[in-house]
Amino acid sequence: MPGVQDAAGLADLAGLVGRAMLAAGAVLVLVSVLLVLPRAIRVRRRALALRAALLAARGDVLVALALLEVRSAERQALAEPWRRLLRWARHPLVVASVEWYSRHRRRRAAADAARAHG
Repeated sequence: MPGVQDAAGLADLAGLVGRAMLAAGAVLVLVSVLLVLPRAIRVRRRALALRAALLAARGDVLVALALLEVRSAERQALAEPWRRLLRWARHPLVVASVEWYSRHRRRRAAADAARAHG
C-alpha cells in the first residue's frame, strides 16, 4: 500500500514543518523581546525619574501653598485695624461731620476774605 505510506510520510513531514515553524516563531519572539528590552528598561528608568521629579515638585508646591496661607493670615491680621478705621470713616455721621466742617471752613474763609476786602 504505497498510498497509505505516502500519506503517513506527508503527515510526518507536515508535523515536522509545523514544529519547525513553531520553533522559528519562538525564536522570532525571543529575538524581538531581546531587541525591545533595553529600550523598555530606559523608558522605565526615565518614568521613575519623572515620577520622582513630580513628587518633589508637588512637595514644593505644597510648601509654597502652606507659606502662602500663613502669609495671607498674617496680612489679614495686619489689615484688620485699617479695615476698622475705614468702616468708621464711612459711617454716615462721620461723613456728615466732615461735610459740615468743610462747609464751615469755606464759609469762614469767604467771610474772612470779604472782611479783608471790605
